[in-house]
Amino acid sequence: MLKRALLLLLVLTPGLSFADPAYVSEDVYIFLHSGPSRDYRIIGSINAGTELKVLDHSGDFTKVEDDQGRDGWVESQFVTTTPSFRVTIPKLQASLKAAQDKITELSSGHEALASTLDNLKQDKVQLTQQVQEQQATISQLQSQVKGMDQSNLMRWFMYGGGVAGAGLLLGLVLPHLVPRKKRKDMWV
Repeated sequence: MLKRALLLLLVLTPGLSFADPAYVSEDVYIFLHSGPSRDYRIIGSINAGTELKVLDHSGDFTKVEDDQGRDGWVESQFVTTTPSFRVTIPKLQASLKAAQDKITELSSGHEALASTLDNLKQDKVQLTQQVQEQQATISQLQSQVKGMDQSNLMRWFMYGGGVAGAGLLLGLVLPHLVPRKKRKDMWV
């Protein structure tokens, strides 16, 4: 049994390197000894989740420095390289809260954009109707202008014909109305 425990310890121990952060496993607390066995004096305790700095290994014990700056030896089975749930859960909860807040913010932004899109679609329909009405008005005015051009052309033609006819009549009637002066022939 002891050989298996040592073999397991040797397999797990290379994962711990010096000066890498390590944490007390999820037990409530562990004892900090002054030497690398349980026979040494207990110089304190370390709570679960406390970050440790690994300084050395000796058998089933690991020399560590805790967050208070104390050096001592703890049983290696209680030291792990992964942070404790007491450390990771609050971080995960904060991360989850931030993600939920972001989702809420994006959701409200999405709703605002959807509302704006609906308003823009309604505006587009109204503007399309206005464009169609204005195009109809433009077509109507163009046909009126074309009709006026023909009407004006006819009117000017009539005025010109009237002036020409009056001039012709005046040219024919005027010589008969005005007495002629007798010509005096100077050669006679």
